[in-house]
Amino acid sequence: MDFYTLFKFLHVLAAMAWFGGGAVMLLQGLLALRQGDDESLMRVSGGMGNLALLWFLPAGGLTLLFGLVTVLLGNLWGEAWVILGLLGALASFVGGHFFLRPMGEKAAALIADGKLSEAAVYGGQMIRIAAVDYASIVAIIALMVLKPGWGDILALVAIYGALGVAAFLILGGKARLHPLGAE
Repeated sequence: MDFYTLFKFLHVLAAMAWFGGGAVMLLQGLLALRQGDDESLMRVSGGMGNLALLWFLPAGGLTLLFGLVTVLLGNLWGEAWVILGLLGALASFVGGHFFLRPMGEKAAALIADGKLSEAAVYGGQMIRIAAVDYASIVAIIALMVLKPGWGDILALVAIYGALGVAAFLILGGKARLHPLGAE
């Protein structure tokens, strides 16, 4: 086995840990949001915040590190899927650091002040932003698997069109998550 294959394996393994762990947390958050239970929602949102430093950040960092080594060893710097994947990873980091982290801190402060229902508003927003982040990570995975070039307009439009539709439905569409049993 060569180093390229080894680092590609490590990259995929770290990406599985990053995506898989977050997908389970996101599912828990969506279910708590649908139940309309502020306490459950904040427990899940708080868990996401705790796991961000313990699991998501290290797994995401290792995914990036092993991916960069793989790109270096494979001399893939000019490939569209590599550049777009790196931009997607940057967007995920920016969303987590500049949106999710401050919202989590604000929610924690509200909980400390005994304002659970106000904190739950932030928790719901965090879940929606995390859902968009996961849609962008699916787009990154699509890039890594499909490996479109700059001329593969149809593939790029399909990937980013699906991401745009997902973001609209999650953040701005008329279809909102409602408590289970609500009409």
